[in-house]
Amino acid sequence: SSAGVHTALVGALDLCAQFGAKQITLVMPTKGNFDGTVISEVLGKEVTKALQKSRPVNIEGVALCLESPQTLRNKMSSGVVLAAHISIKDMEIVDATHSANAILFLPWIEEEGKQWLSTWMPKVIGPNTWKASGGTLDSEVEAALDRLTRNINLGSGLGHPSDLAAARRVIATLKSDGHPIDPEEIRRWALRHNWSATAAETLKKICAK
Repeated sequence: SSAGVHTALVGALDLCAQFGAKQITLVMPTKGNFDGTVISEVLGKEVTKALQKSRPVNIEGVALCLESPQTLRNKMSSGVVLAAHISIKDMEIVDATHSANAILFLPWIEEEGKQWLSTWMPKVIGPNTWKASGGTLDSEVEAALDRLTRNINLGSGLGHPSDLAAARRVIATLKSDGHPIDPEEIRRWALRHNWSATAAETLKKICAK
């Protein structure tokens, strides 16, 4: 809704003030189809035209620019990222953006919003009636995952055979010791601890076996 867009934009400006950021990177599914979206209607025709031509627009002293998840990968600096109406899969790209001061997600689908909320436990801007699913991990499980994270090469995820074997050993030991293993909750933990989306998904599959 337009009210949700207004809330998200104000929240992004507030975060810029908090972090001293001078840029808001608005991430939409595609740059070419931005015109006609509820966000473009809120921003107005002139701002929409400028953004589609890759021209930043000044809003209260902050430069607003438009990117897609794919073009965001190439940005050296992104300031506060406002990801709006993109899929949870594309949010994995946004979440891996190390150049962001902060990330806001304005979901299109409620279920995807709840999924992101459950993974990151973020601060909610505006009214919230959603509840995050899942909870904390068993302390022994978390300690074992911490050790695994320190001992593998996060840059290659679980791509190296020795790292994959290490992950399998850790999960097998936890299971044999009778610790509760929730594959989805472990995937979320991995994402919060700088694992790539691919590696976190692989770890989830190991847990599910």
